[in-house]
Amino acid sequence: MSGAWTLTYSPTANASCHGTRNVAVPTVEITNEPLTRLSRLTFTRDGEAFDDDQRRFTWSAPNVYFGTRTFETRASAQIYLTVVDNRTITGQIVGSFTERRLPCSFTIDFTLTHGS
Repeated sequence: MSGAWTLTYSPTANASCHGTRNVAVPTVEITNEPLTRLSRLTFTRDGEAFDDDQRRFTWSAPNVYFGTRTFETRASAQIYLTVVDNRTITGQIVGSFTERRLPCSFTIDFTLTHGS
């Protein structure tokens, strides 16, 4: 499963700040990244972890991996990935940021596709 994968973010993220309602926010406002990009994944021989271009994801349950990251926008996040099959990984990024001194949270769905 190691090799080139295409990462595709959902175009909108769900977000809310303390005391406010949930709203749809353009994903790019949180990630400061294009909605689609290539990523190289390298899986360990035993399948217990894999690395992408910048971080390590570790096995946390059957077919489920976990990692963390901080975006350029200073939003910090936990990333959950589920291996669907040898060509598809789905995931969710759950994170937080501060807007006008209010704590805010967000969720972004994404898919990784191998060999496309």
